[in-house]
Amino acid sequence: MPRRRSTPRTSPYRIRRVAGAAVACATIAAMTGSSVSQAQTTTNLSPKAGAVGPALESAIRARLAQIGATTCTETAVYVAMYLANKQSAAFTINAVGGSAARRPIYMTMESTDPGFSTRISNLFIGPNCDGVYSQSIRWTESCRVVKAKYFAKFANEEMLLRETSMSRDGDRQLTLTPIDSGCLSTKTEPFLR
Repeated sequence: MPRRRSTPRTSPYRIRRVAGAAVACATIAAMTGSSVSQAQTTTNLSPKAGAVGPALESAIRARLAQIGATTCTETAVYVAMYLANKQSAAFTINAVGGSAARRPIYMTMESTDPGFSTRISNLFIGPNCDGVYSQSIRWTESCRVVKAKYFAKFANEEMLLRETSMSRDGDRQLTLTPIDSGCLSTKTEPFLR
């Protein structure tokens, strides 16, 4: 008799598996740029002005409308504004195949927060508006201090290979990697619409 499968919305294993795949897709998409079929021929490494609050929200809505990805606008805006944390941010949003209104979208955003280093966030939202985000922050404190001070709820810490530790808080995952005299944290969290 075949094993009964739980629904995708209730299976923590499926959520983690989809979340891992979505982060990988978002990272690859962010590294390849806005168009896989068209190579970029220019480089613009000048800093850009970020947007805050209503201006950021308006810019996100405008970009989603421009690429025709309108089904999950409210979800994308809500999660992006959470990740920006009321600070200055700049972003790119791209869509991946599919029908115009229901295509999966991925977003890469850089945001700043006084007193902290720049945050890099990757957000992937599927056509049903479920998705996953990851946010990386470079800290000046050691990984032990960062874990105790900012991520105390994350438990069951284990080493991935040699330097990076991984721990969980429910469906949220945290990796900490020592770099120079500080630490790089990456928090990944799936979300359901």
